[in-house]
Amino acid sequence: MRFIRYLWARAQTSGAQAAWLGRHVAIFVLILWPLPSLAEQSAFRFSLGGGTWEYLEFIQDANDREKLLISHNGGGGNVGFAYDKHLFKFSILQFSAEARGDFTVGTHDYFSETSGSFEGQRYDHNSYELSVVANFSVAKSLAIDAGIGYGRRSYQEIGRGNTTENSEGTIAGFYDRRTWYQFVPMTLRATVVPGGNPESRWRLVAEPTYHKLLIGQQTSHLEHVHGPSNTVTFFNRQNEGYGSRVELSLYYQSTPQQEQATTNSALFVRGIYESWKIPESEVATIFVIRPGDDETPTTTETERYYEPKNTSTRQAIQLGYELTW
Repeated sequence: MRFIRYLWARAQTSGAQAAWLGRHVAIFVLILWPLPSLAEQSAFRFSLGGGTWEYLEFIQDANDREKLLISHNGGGGNVGFAYDKHLFKFSILQFSAEARGDFTVGTHDYFSETSGSFEGQRYDHNSYELSVVANFSVAKSLAIDAGIGYGRRSYQEIGRGNTTENSEGTIAGFYDRRTWYQFVPMTLRATVVPGGNPESRWRLVAEPTYHKLLIGQQTSHLEHVHGPSNTVTFFNRQNEGYGSRVELSLYYQSTPQQEQATTNSALFVRGIYESWKIPESEVATIFVIRPGDDETPTTTETERYYEPKNTSTRQAIQLGYELTW
């Protein structure tokens, strides 16, 4: 019940983001659904699950050694979907278009040696991919897919209104930060019927994916720290980096492999491991107004910020349902 209440609260406070995601999912479906299907079947998969994640930022110390600056560790629930639209068959290759999305909400704990720690910071993570996939059967019990496409992932940290205190008694304020990345996903997928038995209802799917970053941006709302007299939202660009994802899924079908009907369904369990490595960003310059009083004049100061090198990992377990037709 606590998680359901949290989802409801996040839905109310993230209406714009939910609408943005909904529009993109609808666009994918409208693009793929009318395409002519000259091959065998299309499929839709829906899954629910949960997992954990870790986000680490690093800087170079005075001796040019890498030092941990900030860590985020948390967990939450997620919803996933995938839609495969089979297009046509050419020789031994079968081509399809695929859309997939993954939406996560939860909390994480923040820690920094300089600014202290805070527990229960809100966190959202969303990603989707659109790919063209080529499939061919190596044997009756083994099929291989290879795909390439476009992906976008985004996450936001809701920190405004929270403060921390470090070991020296210094109080630091939090602010909201939103991040997005655009990337090229390159996927290999192997589907195996265990034992090669045509009467089996089981199939095992292994899917490693490499992500090449195209462009990324962090939006930091420092007005939540510097006060309402300042509009100091700034942007950091990150144009290098890469990620990887490995998925392992076990399916149980409603009919055996050799009796595939026009419509078929399956239940599945899936394990996911995903990681990203992003170098430090470009430097952003902002101007901060320091309000004065009767004795001190108002001043404007120049500050420069960058996003440090960061790594992130995510582990998740999902249970789902697949429908093919």
